[in-house]
Amino acid sequence: MQISKDMLIGALVQMDDCVAPILMRAGMHCLGCPASQAESLEEACMVHGIDCDVLVSQLNEILADKYGKQVIKRPVKCVLRTFHRPFAC
Repeated sequence: MQISKDMLIGALVQMDDCVAPILMRAGMHCLGCPASQAESLEEACMVHGIDCDVLVSQLNEILADKYGKQVIKRPVKCVLRTFHRPFAC
């Protein structure tokens, strides 16, 4: 699955255990807020002053490294991963 900036935060967080720690390290500390769950990644990046294209690229690269071309069908446990800034999840 490819992450895009129009995806909702709630869906991204449920997609994989690595996503929430990456978003939090990028500056999105409000993932537990009910309003954030219905916000798109692009909207969240705009509110937090984050370059959405860079974040989407990083997320896709991390998930591609983790799964290869495998389709993500359900939430899975995360493995330790580093990228750009240290992302441990």
